[in-house]
Amino acid sequence: MNDPAGRFTLRQLSCFVAACEGGGIGAAAGRLHLAQATVSAAIADLERTLGVQLLVRGRRRAATPSPAGRELLAQAGDVLAAAARLDERSASLRGEVSGELPVGCLVTLAPAVAPAVCRAFERRWPRATVTLVPAHQAELLARLRDGT
Repeated sequence: MNDPAGRFTLRQLSCFVAACEGGGIGAAAGRLHLAQATVSAAIADLERTLGVQLLVRGRRRAATPSPAGRELLAQAGDVLAAAARLDERSASLRGEVSGELPVGCLVTLAPAVAPAVCRAFERRWPRATVTLVPAHQAELLARLRDGT
């Protein structure tokens, strides 16, 4: 049995998934804050490593998943999700706050108060991402009750 360790990287998988979800290399580059050439090279390296074409490239860096790419996309997403969980758990064991934190805020206060609070939290905990959820009181209470 082949040892898959070291055969491909999480960055390569991230580039592939982002290209599929965003509709192309350019969108993936923007989403990942990488150069288009970097994303393209990462996906090409992944294709060489796996021995299958993952994307069908079109004009203007547009790309769609090939049949093999469609089949492997969900598994690539699962690997990335597992890696994120491992990263978050290890950060937790070190006493750090990480991951996505949805924060509810009254819609009337959201524009005035929430951005500064979110920025301050993210400065204190750079591995965390605050997602602001502006809503009216009834909706915020419902979300508290159901755990979202």
